[in-house]
Amino acid sequence: MKKKISIVENHPAQTEFPKVKRYLPIFALSLAILPTVAMSSELIDNGAIVNVPDMHSSPWSFTGNLTVGDIGTGELNIVAGSSVTTASNGLIGNSATGVGTVNLDNGSSWTVNANILSIGNNGTGTLDIKGGSKVNASGASGAIYIGRYAGSSGVATVSGSDSLLSSTFDVNIGVAGSGTLEILNGAVAKSRKGIIASGANSEGHVTVSDPDSQWQLANGISIASGANSIGTLTIANGASVSAGGSVTTVGGGGYRRQHQ
Repeated sequence: MKKKISIVENHPAQTEFPKVKRYLPIFALSLAILPTVAMSSELIDNGAIVNVPDMHSSPWSFTGNLTVGDIGTGELNIVAGSSVTTASNGLIGNSATGVGTVNLDNGSSWTVNANILSIGNNGTGTLDIKGGSKVNASGASGAIYIGRYAGSSGVATVSGSDSLLSSTFDVNIGVAGSGTLEILNGAVAKSRKGIIASGANSEGHVTVSDPDSQWQLANGISIASGANSIGTLTIANGASVSAGGSVTTVGGGGYRRQHQ
């Protein structure tokens, strides 16, 4: 029998982000490594694959959005200790038809300085962090969304020792869409609060597995607060979850907390 414990906070209404007009095709990028300059926004779309540092020298910075997979497909690979900084939003799989992928390896980093990081905003997004790499959503509104709006699908995987996904605000897995967070092989994810399957008909799944893997939360966990939502949290193989607040399960959905 599910017991209503408390009401979790509401999420902001959908915000339409302006489309970025600037786009440099992949054949132009392949001609030379571009110089290190701060650009307003960057759109990686229409089948483009951008590699840092091969196609852009590191650090690579933006004063606006970085969008990977807006209406088509896009891929960004940040490797070899490179760094990318976004002063506004990071959007992976932005529109309903967008499919975006961001991969980090070899001690690389991506910092979203001011606003949100959305993996599967309206479309399909994948974020893969490994090899001691780090992704950080900072600032007062530095929330992370995985599967943000209805119909979206997002997967974020953090794997390996010293690999990190962090947010100064909340990590939301399955807001109105479908979201998955995997913390594996000694990696760490940390934020203010963990919110799993918060919207109606949403689905959110979190797996924390393997020794030294940790999900560190300062203000508790909410699981399956949305009507007809499904939320799961699986802790396995010596991994740990620490929550400064309580574990809250609310609403008419289903949920499972499993500790193996």
